[in-house]
Amino acid sequence: MIVEQTRIIVATTGDRPTLLFACLNSLYKLMPEYKVVVVAQETPDIVKKNLLTLQKIRKEWGLEFVWHDKKSGPHSAKVSVLEKYPDTELWVSMDDDMEVIKETNYKTALEKALESKVGIISCNWVRTESLIAKRDNKDKFVSQKLIYTGGGFVFSKKIAKLVLQLPNRPYSFDDCLWAGVAYSEGYTNYRYLGSLCIHRVCSKGGRQSFLMKSESALPPDGYVIMTPCKKQMYPYKTANYYMPKPNEVHPDAEANHIRNKKG
Repeated sequence: MIVEQTRIIVATTGDRPTLLFACLNSLYKLMPEYKVVVVAQETPDIVKKNLLTLQKIRKEWGLEFVWHDKKSGPHSAKVSVLEKYPDTELWVSMDDDMEVIKETNYKTALEKALESKVGIISCNWVRTESLIAKRDNKDKFVSQKLIYTGGGFVFSKKIAKLVLQLPNRPYSFDDCLWAGVAYSEGYTNYRYLGSLCIHRVCSKGGRQSFLMKSESALPPDGYVIMTPCKKQMYPYKTANYYMPKPNEVHPDAEANHIRNKKG
């Protein structure tokens, strides 16, 4: 029942197709029962052609696409998927530089996400295959104010509805902002240690190419604390802020969390 209620979002900027197809192949091999939606931004024609060919060859899989002509950023890209499938009960959010492995267990996190008090759940991850054996995958949920994409983050329709109420602007990240929104509404966010995924962070392209070529927007006031970078890394001023730390919740969100606390 959980699987039938779930869609997996894979966001891609079209500039690292090798990683994208590795991601999709891992999902097809290990999680063929899940519906997958690729939200593709500024995709070269040859990559788009290969994606459509993959969809045709594996037509039993249920692979779907949402196309963006330009890089719109992780928030706007994923919001377009939430808008297209408003009746979806459960979501897993991934990036194109990730691969699921036999230690990936989204089902337990998805079941937790259905609980009335739960916001967003971030799953565990490693950067390379060589680190898999060193990670202790405890079947444990740890509460955390702000979460990150990590090994994929999981949420339910109740959180998707909150995200869709935000102004649709090209924010430079989705995970921390969405967690801040859920936290402000009184939900508890978690890290789940019992699911492991490979996430090849710092690969070229992706979010970095979006920030380098496009002017992003700062998140709406009242959710997360944004700290300017000491050194300018990107051409646009709004991109030169550090990712909020797990406890860097805006004071307004803290006050709202206490007032709106679920249960």
